[in-house]
Amino acid sequence: MDSTALRYFAAVARTGSVQAAGEVLHVAGSAISRQIAGLEAQLGIPLFERHARGMRLTHAGEILANHARRQELENERVSADLQRLRGHETAVLRITTVEGTAQYAMPMAIARLQHLRPGVHVKLSVLSSRLVTERVRSGEADIGIAFSLAPQPEIRVLRRLNGAIMAFASTDHSYAGRSSLTLKDLEKVPMFLMGAETTVRQLFDMACAHEGVAVKPVLETTSSATIHQLVLTGAGLSVASFFSMAKHVKNGGVVALPLTHPILEQRSIQVQVLTGRRLPMIVEEFLQCLDEVISDIELFAPGKTLRLPN
Repeated sequence: MDSTALRYFAAVARTGSVQAAGEVLHVAGSAISRQIAGLEAQLGIPLFERHARGMRLTHAGEILANHARRQELENERVSADLQRLRGHETAVLRITTVEGTAQYAMPMAIARLQHLRPGVHVKLSVLSSRLVTERVRSGEADIGIAFSLAPQPEIRVLRRLNGAIMAFASTDHSYAGRSSLTLKDLEKVPMFLMGAETTVRQLFDMACAHEGVAVKPVLETTSSATIHQLVLTGAGLSVASFFSMAKHVKNGGVVALPLTHPILEQRSIQVQVLTGRRLPMIVEEFLQCLDEVISDIELFAPGKTLRLPN
């Protein structure tokens, strides 16, 4: 299979149109169209459905796109291995994560990686869980950290962490001395909650509905940093995973209060990579650093264990 044709096909698969692929590759659209037509003739099957607004992969096209994506990633890995042999390695690690782990776990792990591998270049994106997984699946990220409720297609899970939803209060709040809370307890205090599009809010609302509890937030926002600062003031409580609030718990400004409801334990945090991909060495080194950070966080986490079986 011609490598140029495969590269042009992969660009159209990513961008959704010949014109957009041409802009990315700096190649005339007519040349891309000829290569794709030749590829379809060679394989004897259509790879795209042509529409006025762009190109959509057929089932055969999706199979070939998966192959092309893995081929590109393997080429990158081999190139990095060769550069390492020549002593010219410039390691690049592409991480995409959710905001909850970007607050504390990711900065600490990246700092350890920089100490272990000085000069490594990290590209970190903070996105929703859905987009994290899409970035990993498309090959745009080497590794992703996302909240998940179920296995994801084409995704291999390297680590599963406890993403259970807990309540958080400032150390001078009247609830701070409790060992745990019920959802009914949260009806009685001001609550600061994330928006309805987040998994933490969706599961929290489901659990409240299951218990017949009506929690009316005094604040809804897309900014977890704003919520964290409000909790620190003692003006109210919020709910999140332990990883989201680990920094504040460690610093002594906030206490974590387990919530007693099974729905709130359904979520895990997945460390994801693309299935079938041979990982660059830098990914393994980052995982070592992340494991060290998780061990540190477990020292001040309720229950003392954050790792779940894969």
